Order: sequence, then structure tokens, then C-alpha cells
Amino acid sequence: MKSSSKNISQKKNKKFLVGALIIAGLSIATLMSYFTQPVPITLKSLPTWEVNNPVSKVFVMEEIPSTTGSLAAGDSTVPNEYLDDPAIDTLFLIMNSQGTYLYKTAAQPSGIVGSDDIVIIKGSFQWDFRNTTSTDRIKGLIWQILQHPDGFTGEILVGDNTQWAPIGEDDNNSEDTEQCILDVISTFYSKGYPVYLFKWADIMYNVVTEYSDGDYNNGYPYDPASKISYPKFQSPSGNYYISLKYGIWDSTTQTYNHDRLCIVDFPVLKAHGWTGATLAIKNWIGVLTVAYQEERYGGGDSMHFNYMFGEYALPAKVMQVTYPKLTIIDAAWANPERNYGNIAIQLNMLLASTDPFAASWYAAKYMLTPVAYYPEKTNPDLNGGYGSYGTCLINWINCMHDSGFAVTIDSSEISVYNLSIIPVELTSFSSALDNGVVMLNWRTASETNNYGFQVERSNDGITFNHIAFVPGSGTTTEAKTYSYRDSFLMNKEYYYRLKQIDLNGNHSYSNIIKVELHPPDKFVLNQNYPNPFNPTTKIKFAIPKESFVNLSLFNAVGELISTLVAEQMKPGFYEYEYDGSNLPSGVYLYKIKSGNYFNAKKMILLK
Repeated sequence: MKSSSKNISQKKNKKFLVGALIIAGLSIATLMSYFTQPVPITLKSLPTWEVNNPVSKVFVMEEIPSTTGSLAAGDSTVPNEYLDDPAIDTLFLIMNSQGTYLYKTAAQPSGIVGSDDIVIIKGSFQWDFRNTTSTDRIKGLIWQILQHPDGFTGEILVGDNTQWAPIGEDDNNSEDTEQCILDVISTFYSKGYPVYLFKWADIMYNVVTEYSDGDYNNGYPYDPASKISYPKFQSPSGNYYISLKYGIWDSTTQTYNHDRLCIVDFPVLKAHGWTGATLAIKNWIGVLTVAYQEERYGGGDSMHFNYMFGEYALPAKVMQVTYPKLTIIDAAWANPERNYGNIAIQLNMLLASTDPFAASWYAAKYMLTPVAYYPEKTNPDLNGGYGSYGTCLINWINCMHDSGFAVTIDSSEISVYNLSIIPVELTSFSSALDNGVVMLNWRTASETNNYGFQVERSNDGITFNHIAFVPGSGTTTEAKTYSYRDSFLMNKEYYYRLKQIDLNGNHSYSNIIKVELHPPDKFVLNQNYPNPFNPTTKIKFAIPKESFVNLSLFNAVGELISTLVAEQMKPGFYEYEYDGSNLPSGVYLYKIKSGNYFNAKKMILLK
């Protein structure tokens, strides 16, 4: 699988080999060791502090726990625990403990990701040899989003870096160097999850206008006055029209919904020859198109030096109209020498903030600068002119402040948190029933070092299986309430228990509770799962009383394809597995009729 990109990788490395040879203070032997293998290194503990009424909060991890397993392209049989990443889970626990919540819910309306959001993850996918965003971190983020407590019904798109280097098979930074980002995306998709890759590089030369102007073509709108460009495109599923500036376009109402667009900025930590460092704002250059550089900017050099890195502050201007709701900086590995050569230093660190500027300032100062070959260029507190991160950062943040954005690089306005250790006290664990849905509820009085709760289910009360994971709150002295919905079960009774897991791996079990199911009290037709599907999917429905049930499949123009169910059925919960192997890709409708009850839903077959 890697052979197709090997030549490209070699060209990249050769191109920058000369730059690597000027590294001051290294012997030839030392230099060669850098080119042959990554370098682990241990930094001093990352500093933390609190200020009154902080403008921004930064959350740091000094040690990343190992992930479980690796993903291969399209392997739908991979266990769910391979999709999880303890580093990401832990990071969100730290955030939750300080009131920065991943999930937007009725209880937490200030959360980052809503249950029906279109989430766009902008990683750094341009360089090989551990110089790109970790695929372990990205798979963990995707998995966490899919675990939304209200059920995730939106889509997750991973966007490439645009410019000149789209996503390829060398784009990984994971524990398994053979696991690329394409493997991660295809694995989730093969398991039926709405996770897609969108190659912005494929549309970067398309000059378009907005949906509100009647233009439904994929491409980049461009404003000559501001020099701003950004992608707009139809999602790979075909379900959504997305503008990174205005949000999700509804062609029926002719309106945008910006609130449902959730952009996550996910750069890797590395030095850079032109900007001093590549972090959150530098990563945002990849949202621009570099098409028509000559006409728009006076050439590539002018675009970079006059508009991107100078006082014009183009990346900040683009960030203003495409502002990320969350920034995560991957510092598992860092490049200390401005992208030249196969040089990587293992820091094993991670950082997050809702403020991309506070995140960038902290990571540059306390993670990158201590290991950088040219610390005077990476230190964000130094205004060192050309190639200085401090100079670029000042230009960018001045632009943001002029536009009224509450972002900061001032340590007196930033609170920094890491993981503290505190115990978990489970005070209750109970269940409730609602039309075949089991609602599990539990409460803690306090928590210390709480990674989360593994929900386990059994048919006999003896053999339990893992069915879900609910993140804990890390460290808190406040009472916390948790819940999980287990829907459309087929047996008459089930047993449940909780496995509480600490960050150090220690665990304990709750008491076991028994749940007896009762017949449903109303007709229900569920959305098929997975959707889109290939080639099989499951359709679940509920019948409150004995009646004749007709379940049929139709094509997009209303023609009958197949009658799936046509029989007298007793009250209960049912599941029908449909195999679409003999059908072409497309949109289909499945309809149920029983007495006076009628309902229909759409499903998508993608081959």
C-alpha cells in the first residue's frame, strides 16, 4: 500500500536534505542518527496556572497513554476499542472538569459539538515521517464525536491540507507507521459511520460564488478586497451543502445555518522556516486556495510574505470567517528543525483550547521552543523579524483584536490545566423503560482521575459484553449525573453493570441491575443503520398491538422494489436486515403500514 507514495516521500526528503545539513552544533554521527530514527526526549513538567476571569483556558497533557490496536483500510470487523484513543479521552476529561464540554446538549448548551452538526476536522496533512497530525488522535476524536449522548446524526469530514500536497498514504503520525489517515476514514465508513474524506485540493482551482447566489458548484469563493478564499462544497454523502464561511445551506428555505458547522483545527507541532512554527494559525493557511497566485497576490512569494506572514495577516482574516470551535495541537512527535529532513522528536504531549491563539502561544513556548534547533525563531515572546513565530503571532493576533475577537497570547489572561488526581464515588445506578428503550442513569458524588464508565450488558447476568463508553469528568468535587440509552432490544430481559476505569487503568464494577422489557405502547419506525450502507443495513420497528404489517422498499421515483415484510405480527420490537447487493447505488425509501399507521424514511446505498 505504501509503495505508491514512496517516490513522493523520497522527493520531499531529498528536497529538504540540504537544509537539514546546516544544523548547528551536531556532529556527523549525531546528524545521521536523526535521519535514521526518531528521537525520544523528555521535557520538564509543563507549567500550569490559574488567573481570575481568564480570557482563555488551555488544557495540557504531559504524557500520552498508548492507544489500542491499529486500523486497516475498510476493515469493518475491527473491534470498537481500536477506534478509541485514551489520549483524546483524557484530554476531554480535563476539559470537562473545567466547564469546557465536548458535547452540546440541553444540559450543556455551551458544548462544542451538537448531535446533528457537520464536523470538519482540519489536520496538518502535508509532510511524511511523523510530521503530520497523528491518525491515532484523529480516530479518537471521531470516535468521541460519534458517542454523543443524544446520538450523532450529522457527518464528520476530514479535509486535506490543500495548497500542493493533498492527503496521502504517508500522512500519519501514529504508533503504527503503516496506519494512514485514509485507513482511519475508510474503517469508520465501512462500519456504517458517517465519516468521509473531502479533498479540497480537487476543487482548489474552481472559481465559484456562494449558494445564496445560486451557485451549487464545488470550489472557492474569493473576495478581491480582503484576499480571503475558503472552500464551499457538497458533502460526499450528497446530503449537505457546506460553506466554511456561512455554514450549512438549506436549499428549501434558502438560508444558512452556521451553528451546525463545527470546525476543529488539529495541527501537528513543528518548526517552520518562514513562520518559525506551524501551529493553529499557520495550519489555517491550508483553508485558503493558492490558485491564481499571480493574479491575486502577485505570485507565490508575495502571497506568503506580503499577505500571509506580514502585517496584512491573511491567515487571521481567513480564521475570522472560518473560526474553529476547538483547537487541538498534536505534540506526540515534533519536528524541531523547520520541516527539513526526517527529523522527529517524541514529546508525547497533547494540548487543547477553544482559543487557537492561546493554544499556539503555549505550545510554541513550552513544548516546541525547549527542543527547537533555533529557539529564538520559535519562541512566541520574541519579535525576531523574518522567520520568527513571535512576529507572525503578533501580526495575526492584532488582526483578530482589531475585529473584536476575544483571543489572547497574554499569560495573565490564560488559565492552564492538566490532570489532577481525585477519587470516584458512585452514589446511584438505576434504569427506566420507554418504548423499548432502556435508560441507564447513574450519579457520582465526587471524582478523581476518572477516565470514564464502560457500560456492559448481559442476557443471563453472568457473561457481560461492552456496549458503550461514557467519559467521566476527570477530577471534580461536584456531583455529576450520567446516562446512556440502549434502544430497540429484542429479548425480554437484560442485565447491566458499569465498569468504572481510572486513568491509570485501575477499575471497579457497579452493582448489577435487571431490566424486564414490556411491549411498546406505540408504532415506531427507526432510521436504518448503518446509513449510508453497503451492502447490508438493519431496519428496526415497534408494533404496540397484534396487526398486519407491510414493510416495503421503493426507489427514488416511488417504484416498488421489494416487499420486505407482509404478515400478521404480535406486539414487540423487530429488526429486519436488508441486503442491497443486487441494487445500484442511490437513494431509496422504506415504508411501513400497519392499520392506520404509516411512516417512511430515506436510506442511501453507496457502493
